[in-house]
Amino acid sequence: MKNTQQTDCHYAPAPKVQAECDDKVKVGWLRGLYGRYKHWRSLGRTRRALMSLNDAQLRDIGLSRDDLPYRDERR
Repeated sequence: MKNTQQTDCHYAPAPKVQAECDDKVKVGWLRGLYGRYKHWRSLGRTRRALMSLNDAQLRDIGLSRDDLPYRDERR
């Protein structure tokens, strides 16, 4: 293989290309972290919404307090 610039981040011969790949990795890592944060917040909203329903409303959707997946673990 000749000494050509590659766009693949695993084989970056030039420092400029390597810096661009490092930036892509940092951005990808931050996007992943932000995605996990959004998912965690969504789970919290779902948990709060389910916990705010009374027993009759839970029964209407086919659940009981014991069926809730996010029961309060602090007890």
